[in-house]
Amino acid sequence: MPEPTIQRTLREKIREAERVTRELREHLELNFSPKSHELKKMCRSPDNRPDAEHFADVTIRSQCSQVIQSDRFTAGLDDQAEDLYAAIVVEVEEIASGKAPAVETQ
Repeated sequence: MPEPTIQRTLREKIREAERVTRELREHLELNFSPKSHELKKMCRSPDNRPDAEHFADVTIRSQCSQVIQSDRFTAGLDDQAEDLYAAIVVEVEEIASGKAPAVETQ
């Protein structure tokens, strides 16, 4: 179970934010975008392309389901990143205002 954000050091928060951001970017590039583009291609009207493939409703529903699952995963990563970014901002503001020690002990 991950350590709560509030109990992490600033360095740990920054490292975790970087990791989550990288995971989110990779997920969007390698998973979400390709699935979304494939669904868009499936749903295009074949009227303007006589050689277009016709997809069964179950195929489109399956692709929609995959896009929805991918979107949920994306939202979870985004929430994690936002929490970390907010915690970093708070801690940096505390350090800048002199309310917290500027040096961490590890």
